[in-house]
Amino acid sequence: MSSHGSWGRWRSRRYVVLDRERALIVQPDVLFVAHDRLSIIRDQVWGAPDLVAEVLSIGTEAHDRIDKVAWYRQYGVRECAGSSIR
Repeated sequence: MSSHGSWGRWRSRRYVVLDRERALIVQPDVLFVAHDRLSIIRDQVWGAPDLVAEVLSIGTEAHDRIDKVAWYRQYGVRECAGSSIR
């Protein structure tokens, strides 16, 4: 899914390369990249999106809340949200 507006682009289930050298690649459930940064979207998103959202499930909640949030902060994601489906 992709939605494009004058303010930026929303995407779902797109690979995000946070660190190419470390092979750190994540796949947030939803992400947003601001209009002035759209150049980071190519075959994947190369670098930190402006916003990511994760749908938390029992099987992945710890990984999403701990590991992925730490990586998002470390690599400069401006906003991160998580929502439980329970």
